[in-house]
Amino acid sequence: MGLPSCEIQHQKHKKNNKILLHVILAVLLSCFVFLSVAFVVWYFFLKEKYKKQVVMQTTLPTIPGSRIYTERELEVATDEFNEANLLGRGSFGSVYKATMDDGSTTVAVKVLHEESGRSYKSLKREFKILSQIRHRNLVGLLGSAWNPQFKALVLDFIPNGNLEQHLYPGGSEEEETSELTMKERLSIAIDAANGLQYLQEGCPTQVVHCDLKPQNVLLDDDMVAHIADFGIGKLLLDTTNEQTSTTAFLRGSVGYIPPEYGQGAEVTAKGDMYSFGVVLLEMITRKRPTNGMFSDGLDMRKWVFSCHPNKILEVVDETLKRQARLGGSVGNVERLEKCCNQLVCVALKCTADNPQERPLMSSVVPMLLNIWKDMGF
Repeated sequence: MGLPSCEIQHQKHKKNNKILLHVILAVLLSCFVFLSVAFVVWYFFLKEKYKKQVVMQTTLPTIPGSRIYTERELEVATDEFNEANLLGRGSFGSVYKATMDDGSTTVAVKVLHEESGRSYKSLKREFKILSQIRHRNLVGLLGSAWNPQFKALVLDFIPNGNLEQHLYPGGSEEEETSELTMKERLSIAIDAANGLQYLQEGCPTQVVHCDLKPQNVLLDDDMVAHIADFGIGKLLLDTTNEQTSTTAFLRGSVGYIPPEYGQGAEVTAKGDMYSFGVVLLEMITRKRPTNGMFSDGLDMRKWVFSCHPNKILEVVDETLKRQARLGGSVGNVERLEKCCNQLVCVALKCTADNPQERPLMSSVVPMLLNIWKDMGF
């Protein structure tokens, strides 16, 4: 009947199962050991990386004349970062008014929103740029507070708001009117131009601001303009690995970004010239470059250009025309027309589509000063 052979086969089958079980256990043990070693290596790698990041994030170069603040000092100075002291809020940080030194000094404190890669880089970039520049038409760096949980820059406090608030007191182009006179607008343009000329030619390393717009032009009690917010600016001779092309992310604000940046061109001073030209047109027209009327291929430059020079008053801010008429003389309106035509000439040069055709500030500042002199201001 072959019964003994069945017993032999059964024993062989049991033996094979034991061998298979041992193999499986050996493989599982090997995998466990491998994964354990990999985890330990990964853990220590991340630990060392974190240590390096903490060292990087908690230290900043010492700047002569710059003060190191503690987090607690700034909390007290801003009344625990009270909303009543909030001056503005951006994508990377909030700016607060702070009272220091027993009330004798008022400063602005820019605090990092969150510990993200871009926001951290933005604040550190601004520190790096501000530590190398000093000019009466640029917001200055006074100090910093820097630890793993809290990062802030302490800046000059400019008390009279920004150009955008003065152009649009109600927040809208349709609401209310701006009280800025032509003289004040031209003076602000000259101040901003002087600040940009310093960035292009006067500081040790050429700086491109990359985000010039009315919101970033602050005004003091004497209506002197100060350029602020260098968070996306660029030191052109920076030897770090930071990318200078605009392919990674578009540098600037919609409406003020030069067309070549949208095509991934390198950041240059000619980009700031374009933004300045747009701001100049905005001060003349009191129209934002993002106004709904600019569509289907029509932009602010084309709109103003279509009325220059013979119909320029059609695009000039109604407030300026009203101020001129209140002077009680036709000559005042003619002076306004002449001034605006001259300023539009400068703005059109600055906003040329081809960046090579745009002048630098070394040419534009004398143009603006000649207009000032010609107007008898």
